[in-house]
Formats: sequence, C-alpha cells, structure tokens
Amino acid sequence: MELAAAQGPPAAAQILTTAVEGADDVDTVAYADLLNRLVAAAPAAWTADVPAVLAELGPPVLRVSYLAAAAAAAHRPNILPQDNLSHALHAALRLRRALPAAAPGARRAPAGPDGDRIVLLCADEAVFGLLTEAWQRPACLTEGLLPTALAHLHALAEQLTRPAHPPDRRHTPARGTRCRPGPGGARP
Repeated sequence: MELAAAQGPPAAAQILTTAVEGADDVDTVAYADLLNRLVAAAPAAWTADVPAVLAELGPPVLRVSYLAAAAAAAHRPNILPQDNLSHALHAALRLRRALPAAAPGARRAPAGPDGDRIVLLCADEAVFGLLTEAWQRPACLTEGLLPTALAHLHALAEQLTRPAHPPDRRHTPARGTRCRPGPGGARP
C-alpha cells in the first residue's frame, strides 16, 4: 500500500504484473486479491487515470480484478472522474469480448479448472457494475460506447433465448399419453 501511495497506482500495477509473470495459479489469485484490496483502500487514486493503470496490468485476471474493484467503488463521489468511467467501461467490454468462452480444451486462467469461469464472472461483474454507474452518468455513454454496450447486452439476451441442450425426443411423451408416472413409477 505504501508503494502505491508513494509511486502511484500505475507503478504499483506494473510491479504486480511483474510479480504475476513468474507466479503459480495460487499466487496469481493472491496478487489479484491484493490489487482488489488496494483499489478498495484508495479508489479515488486508483480510478483517477484508468488508461494508465490498465496499460500496466498485463494478465486478464489482474485487469478484471481491477475493473471489478473500480466498478464496486464507482458509486462513491470522485471515483472514476471525467472520462475514466467511459475508459473503464470500454476496457471491460473489450476485455470481456476478448476472453475465450469456457470451452473444453481452452487454456485455463489461474485458479484451477474453473479459472476461465472465474475470470469471465469477474469480467461480467465489472461490465455490469460499470454499466450501472454509466446509466447514472449518461454523458459516459456517448461517443459510440452506448452501441457497444447495447450490442453486448443483446448478445447476452440472445444466448438466453436458446435452449442449453436440445430436447431429448426419446423422453418426450407421445401425444395423448399421461405425463405422470404410472403405478410403481413406470410410465404407461
């Protein structure tokens, strides 16, 4: 915390990035948690120049942790001033689109087998937290950001309109049959 206060958030972000480069998964998650706590402790300093901090954060796990922490503090006064909310939201949307879907065989992010899922959830948390604040500050959604945000929301809504798995026709009762199990639990 002293380093972040003395040299500024971009310098601290660069040090965290360097530390993560040689870290295992457990340590990487610990560094992401540390970054989250640093932002929570001094959100005005950490959100005063979002592009500078993001430029120093390398791995997606650190970037989504930073953006989620910024989103969590965004409702407070003097957090994400001027264009910083727009920069943070744009970065969160861009990062979310760039993350691979959790597919079999995809390279896993830190935190074990659910690493991709954790990074995706944090990215979604950042996007939705920042969008929530951006709706309160409409000027942030100008300059082409509104269409990007709406495209993201439409893509999410479209996924919700498709069944997760196609229906299994073998277990669909024929027309005119009972849907309840018969005596002894067997279907008629």
